[in-house]
Amino acid sequence: MTYNMKRITLLLSLIFSFNLTAQELTENRKIKIFNQKYFEAEYNVNGAIDKETGFLRINNSENFKSEYRDAKDIALDYLKHKLELYGLTDLSEFKIRKSVES
Repeated sequence: MTYNMKRITLLLSLIFSFNLTAQELTENRKIKIFNQKYFEAEYNVNGAIDKETGFLRINNSENFKSEYRDAKDIALDYLKHKLELYGLTDLSEFKIRKSVES
């Protein structure tokens, strides 16, 4: 009987100690999200198109095949083929800042 009581006491103390160690996020630890604006959109299975601009805002599914192998070249090839969809005019001002292969 005392063995079970010790186990129960230990179990309860562990449960309550986890609760005590959990901390609320302080203001400086929260993720800050900038430049977000509400937009009205038409939603479908593929994503959301902004009603005001007519440009794609959310892309839920994509099946793009590129002839390139390098990540930078694939990204630029994708944008080149999707200029109108995203409301872009040309890629001359685009600069790749960082590329990571996975």
